[in-house]
Amino acid sequence: MKKLLAFGALFLFVMAWFISCTKEKSFETGIIPGQESIGTLKDDSGNCMTVIPHGVFYGGVTPTDSNYLEVKVNVTQKGTYVIYTNMQNGLSFKDSGVFMNLGMNTIHLKPTGLPENGFAEFTLNYDTSICAFQLAIQDSTGSGQGGGQFTFGDCASDSVYGRYVAGKALDATNKLSVVVNVTTLGNFNIATNTVNGISFSKTGTFTTTGPQTVYLDGIGTPTDAGAFQYQFSNGSGGCGITFTVLDAVNGDDYAWSFTEGANNYHGYIDTSFIADSLTYKVMWILGSTAATGDTTFAIAYSFDHSLTSPPTGTFNTNDQSSSNFFGFIIKNPQTLIFGAAKEAPAVNIAINATSYDPSSKLLTGSFSGTAMTLLGGPFTITNGQFKTTVQ
Repeated sequence: MKKLLAFGALFLFVMAWFISCTKEKSFETGIIPGQESIGTLKDDSGNCMTVIPHGVFYGGVTPTDSNYLEVKVNVTQKGTYVIYTNMQNGLSFKDSGVFMNLGMNTIHLKPTGLPENGFAEFTLNYDTSICAFQLAIQDSTGSGQGGGQFTFGDCASDSVYGRYVAGKALDATNKLSVVVNVTTLGNFNIATNTVNGISFSKTGTFTTTGPQTVYLDGIGTPTDAGAFQYQFSNGSGGCGITFTVLDAVNGDDYAWSFTEGANNYHGYIDTSFIADSLTYKVMWILGSTAATGDTTFAIAYSFDHSLTSPPTGTFNTNDQSSSNFFGFIIKNPQTLIFGAAKEAPAVNIAINATSYDPSSKLLTGSFSGTAMTLLGGPFTITNGQFKTTVQ
């Protein structure tokens, strides 16, 4: 059986300073005496930049010089600054000074207070920008061992579990897995920052040393659809993980569905996008089964390279001049359940793209016909439908 699927700053600031004769200015620094700085804690996309805690914070233990926050600030006007947090779990952070340089500056906020065990949700304030972050304060009492000590392992091995849909609260299936290497036994807290309304954390006790996987539980409700990055740190290093929050259309349990015999299949859409090549474009729709997420649903149809939006019409998988495709595939191990493409001309799935709204990017359609498995066929596919927001 032939294979059914083959697919493949200069950031510049220019500032002009105009000074009236009544104002005194230091030409060495470019700062008017008493001038307050202007800037932001957020990046060019409006997302809060990551706050990195240094050192391990223990409940009931006064922080040392090794305990501080590393904060990035994008400065657009030189001058004095005060950056501070609220007090949480008996702890707060603050730093003040003068920004002498425009652009990205890194400062260290010093802690004040005696920390209390648990997860502390801080609010960081500078100029008009406000950002939230979490800090894990570890338990140093009880066992006499202090908090567990660890480093993060291969960040590429960290994984995301569950489905994330804007407006839908997280549940027990929403987790992050984090690989750590434990060097000292004891209690631990691992937590991410809060982004887009959700965060992940885990409290526990390391009872063995060496490499192990910790599963962080998700909490909250995603506010918006899109790709978001989450950071977690133990004070000496950390990792980041990015995943996509679906909109209500793609995240619906019946964003796609079809029937084969007495079997009904349905699920959500992970992504839909237009792939560009030198000769044509392909509209791809990729989804997963609603109940388990362990099976991939795929629809693809090719169209003229000159078009900027997916066209409507009927696209047949047995069209030898196309890359039209239908597939239903177990993810692990990859096993074809149903498939139809030009490499299997004896079967055909007719893909009917019925409507596309350029403003909302909503694409709807239906499909039906016959498909094969690796063991033969044909199998009749009926009542197929899809509805997706194209990325």
